[in-house]
Amino acid sequence: MSVANRKYDMGKKRKGFNGCVKGFYTINLISTQLNGGRAVGKVFEAIHKVRSYECDSYGHVNNAVYLNYLEYGRMEALDELHITLERLKKETGTLVVIRRVDIEYLRPLTMGDEIVIKTFLKESRRTSGVFGQEIVHRESGELAARADVTWVFINLQGKPAPIPQLVKEGFGIP
Repeated sequence: MSVANRKYDMGKKRKGFNGCVKGFYTINLISTQLNGGRAVGKVFEAIHKVRSYECDSYGHVNNAVYLNYLEYGRMEALDELHITLERLKKETGTLVVIRRVDIEYLRPLTMGDEIVIKTFLKESRRTSGVFGQEIVHRESGELAARADVTWVFINLQGKPAPIPQLVKEGFGIP
């Protein structure tokens, strides 16, 4: 089913990550594989509507804002799994940090566009992994951007730490 044909509750307000009230986006957890099995496990989807202040003088979303969209998608995926950064710190003594973001811009987005931010695990190792992410124009189903986001778990002293069990379970990491 294409993104454009899915139904989303765009008016539902709920408390989300860090207690923010959300009025114009929601998240859906789906279990389908993304484009021929690139995803390992679940694909998380977050909906967002482009706001005027996210656009630059050319009238399209500024390239730096796409990084915010990607972070929003990752945080919503964690929120869906009931994993907060504070919980990780308190229960496991670890932090997750972004090491690298490789992004490819494919289509401009403009004010009022509704987008779907897809987040999925592509690979994992002992202390790190890569999320694949896609930003899709909801109405047309066109891919606006795709990114590989490398993350690593560290302990409170800043040294690499094994991926915590609750994260492994949530993302289906063996």
